[in-house]
Amino acid sequence: MVSFNDGETRTTELHFVRSSGRIALSALNSVHDVYRDVFDDRLTTQEGISALDRILRAAPLYPLIVRCGLAFVCASVICPLAFGGSFIDMWVSGTCACILQYLGLQAAAKSSVYANVYEYVSLAILASLYAFTQPTITFYLSGFLCQLLSRSLLGP
Repeated sequence: MVSFNDGETRTTELHFVRSSGRIALSALNSVHDVYRDVFDDRLTTQEGISALDRILRAAPLYPLIVRCGLAFVCASVICPLAFGGSFIDMWVSGTCACILQYLGLQAAAKSSVYANVYEYVSLAILASLYAFTQPTITFYLSGFLCQLLSRSLLGP
């Protein structure tokens, strides 16, 4: 969120900045190398900008099928270890994680409408999981979530 204040009219504009949802921590070392090269004058600023553009446009380190498989494995392992799930729960949680990973990486990246729906559904899932662990705030989270969804669907 970015807030712009106007001192003359005493108004505030609030803008939401959206990203593609892809976090590539593998590129962090490359970005730091470019930073050091520009800082130490081994690269000019224009060369540094073009190097950063190449890093941003680079393909992901792992293909989509591998990332979905990793999501399946992680969710399948976490289910019995952290939550005491059964063998069937492992398969269900792994399949759900694989589907969510695919939708988040593929479908939400192509459609801004679906990205908004995906974002709010993910928020609802996280809020419900947190409310399950902290039952005293269930009432507040449900009201907050309804208000957030109504604002996003009906407009400002």
